[in-house]
Amino acid sequence: MTSAMRTSPGGAGRRHPVLRALLALALLVPTGVLFVQVWTSRSADLAYAAKERLGVEYLITLRRVATGLADNASAVVAGRTVGADALATAVADMGAVDRRIGGDLRATQRWAGLRTKIESLPVAADPAAGMAAYGEATDLLTALFEAVRTESGLVRDPDADAYFLQDAAAQELPEAVIAAGHLADVLTTAARARPADRAGWAGDETVARAAALSPVRDLADDVRSAVDESRSRTLGEALLSRVDRFRRAIDALTGMSAVKPDGPRLTTEQIGSARTEVQAAAADLAATMFTQLDGQLRDRADRLRAERLTAVGAMALAVLMAVTPALGVAVRAGRHRRRATRWAPDERGPTPPPAGGEQPEREWARAAR
Repeated sequence: MTSAMRTSPGGAGRRHPVLRALLALALLVPTGVLFVQVWTSRSADLAYAAKERLGVEYLITLRRVATGLADNASAVVAGRTVGADALATAVADMGAVDRRIGGDLRATQRWAGLRTKIESLPVAADPAAGMAAYGEATDLLTALFEAVRTESGLVRDPDADAYFLQDAAAQELPEAVIAAGHLADVLTTAARARPADRAGWAGDETVARAAALSPVRDLADDVRSAVDESRSRTLGEALLSRVDRFRRAIDALTGMSAVKPDGPRLTTEQIGSARTEVQAAAADLAATMFTQLDGQLRDRADRLRAERLTAVGAMALAVLMAVTPALGVAVRAGRHRRRATRWAPDERGPTPPPAGGEQPEREWARAAR
């Protein structure tokens, strides 16, 4: 009875650490589930941002192709010999980029079709044939812009400021530049026509002018929305002045007319100068918008990586807090077993005395009693 009373409290005391250890281990289950959810979600978001950055890289190079294509179109319409160096360089650079990331964006086939069309464009032609040929290439170029935006996920960007930026940089600005180039071609063709034939270009001028102004308004709205939604204090300073420059260049071009009977005759040099300013302002604006957009995507990727590392640290701490009590219980159990083995009585009884000698024999008998 006395032995039972002595061991019972110790047994109950040993059960409490075991329960605490089991409880700590049980808490790992919800912690592990939460960790898996956070890791999976952040990894998916990180992959999404990485693909968006591929789209930005592709579109930056593709914009140079658009500029070279517009320059050559204007040269053909103006009756000049095409200087193919700039466009050829842009096409070669675009080919290198497409070989590296075009497959990830499913753009290789479209780029191959556009490249084939560009290589078949005339270096000299009458204005009507030149505008038709370059117009077909421009349509393929616009379709490629839209396909890359869609496949890269830029059109579904979850942040409002990044969404408006990509829409302005990858849709409205290319459309505005292409439309401005077409307007310049119409103005050039009308200015070079015979006086009696110029009035027939009035309708084309009106349509081309409206087509050039529409994407500029949308672009300005996108930039303003991006600035309003952004938490960056420098975004507005970086973009608004460049947007104003681009709008002034477009206004100067759209304010020209080659068919006004009472106005001064418009020269091809004036049209070319206005168009050059449009291209320069567009290049400056595009570079800034794509830089800002890529910076936002890079910052988002860094934040997602930091959140994943935080989740790993939290999970490691939870494992440590859960395993420590269990290790303590195991260590105490091991010590108890060693102590019990050391102090346990020998169940075989006392060892009998050796043969011979009366005193050892009495001591053995006393121990037996």
